[in-house]
Amino acid sequence: METTRLASGNCPDATEQHFTGKEHDAESGNDYFGARYYASTLGRFMRPDWAAKAEPVPYAKLDDPQSLDLYDYMRNDPLSGVDPDGHCCWDQFVKVVSDTAVGGVKGAWNQVAGVATAINGPIDATLRAAGVSFQFGAAPTASASTPGQQSAMYGVAAVAIAAPTGDLSEGAKLLGAADSAAEKVGISMTEAVDKAASHVEGGIMEETGKGTNYQFRNTTTDASGNTVSKIGRFDINPADPHVAADGPHLNLETHVNGEKGPNEHTPIDPSTIRPGDHP
Repeated sequence: METTRLASGNCPDATEQHFTGKEHDAESGNDYFGARYYASTLGRFMRPDWAAKAEPVPYAKLDDPQSLDLYDYMRNDPLSGVDPDGHCCWDQFVKVVSDTAVGGVKGAWNQVAGVATAINGPIDATLRAAGVSFQFGAAPTASASTPGQQSAMYGVAAVAIAAPTGDLSEGAKLLGAADSAAEKVGISMTEAVDKAASHVEGGIMEETGKGTNYQFRNTTTDASGNTVSKIGRFDINPADPHVAADGPHLNLETHVNGEKGPNEHTPIDPSTIRPGDHP
């Protein structure tokens, strides 16, 4: 016998799409977001968040403790927005799309500006030879204001180099140079959080002794009875003289019985540091 699933009341359910347009599973009563299922009766996802690249706490932000909960929906405030794919909040999704779009436009503009500058060169030389003071000069170019825009601009430049000849090697060289430049600038704040969480393996988040930065700390006792403290400290506050001298960076430390061991120092790209990432 064929049955008809009902929505609220006694009206036949005319669509499979329900909460924020996601498909509703009649058998479980959950909504499918692509990456995982959401239980509207609980206000939580049915499995922890995850990322294609293994991360201890995907999509975490230090200034937002709710982001450390891997089961929550929209930072436990479902009326504040929507989650497009079961991974992240709408504002983060919009930022990625926006940065890519803006970076793509800027990159395309720079290619046009490059052609214009190449054309202007011989024209300006002819005008100078004729004693004319007016010069067209170099066409203005755009610069990236975020790492996401920069990545998109590098991608446009790589395609522009490789497409005319079909030689992908030149485009690959450009992207390789971009990666090298990014390494010199440092990792992003989000990557620093992931790296610190992986090093510490649990524990707490706290302010440092001077109250100028945050750190993750986890203190345990090993099989030999040693007290082991693992620390991931985010030295990023420009008011800290140490940061002013060395630039923003991540410190990964391991102390055994109060004795400080090796200290791994990783620069952090200052353009990725967000309000609230330090006290």
